[in-house]
Amino acid sequence: MQFNGAGYKGLFIAIFVVLLVIFLLREVKIDNPIMPMEIFKDQERVSAYIARFFYIGSMFSFFFLVPQVLQKYYGFTPLLSAFGFMPETMPQFLFGMLQSKLSSKYKNENILLFGTIVTLLGVLMLFGLDLKHGYMISVALPMIVIGIGQGFSFGPLTVSGVANTPKELGGVTSSAVNVFHQLGSSILLSLVVTLTAGIANVITAYHYQTLLMSLLMLVPLIMAINIKRLHRK
Repeated sequence: MQFNGAGYKGLFIAIFVVLLVIFLLREVKIDNPIMPMEIFKDQERVSAYIARFFYIGSMFSFFFLVPQVLQKYYGFTPLLSAFGFMPETMPQFLFGMLQSKLSSKYKNENILLFGTIVTLLGVLMLFGLDLKHGYMISVALPMIVIGIGQGFSFGPLTVSGVANTPKELGGVTSSAVNVFHQLGSSILLSLVVTLTAGIANVITAYHYQTLLMSLLMLVPLIMAINIKRLHRK
């Protein structure tokens, strides 16, 4: 028996919303909730959760859709597409290590703001550069910028996600970081794919996909600005 949910999008969305509401109502009422609502009382943590939700949604769309473009437009094999992500992977690794060293010198909110700006710039480059310029210019160059932004963003996002946490809520707030990570990757990737699924032309689809990624990345930037504002008080 084959189960295909493609024709039941509305039904599955409705089921998700109903189950989410039931979960939240139960969490509010019980004495020992899995996700105490107290974790959402701190503005910095909430801003970090929202930022991570949209940041990861944009980046997972990037991870999922760009390899398809590499194969459909440039003729890469699946294996070569994996190696084609090295311009993003290596900067993320190197600048992630640099960020951990800089965190003792520069404030977390400043590093986070810098990382989100650089990531947004990289995604805008994907959107603005025509694929006809070739892999090195149109894809690899933006990947380097995105990798640098990711290296500076992921650590500070986690730090802000557990900021100002009472000892008894330490495990819950760190778990919430992962929850918003998973929700952002699944929900927003699905949204980007759904909105562009009907576009047959590879270049046109990629243009709209990178536009949506750029719009998603605006939210983490706004949240990073808000976190910096909170630390000025």
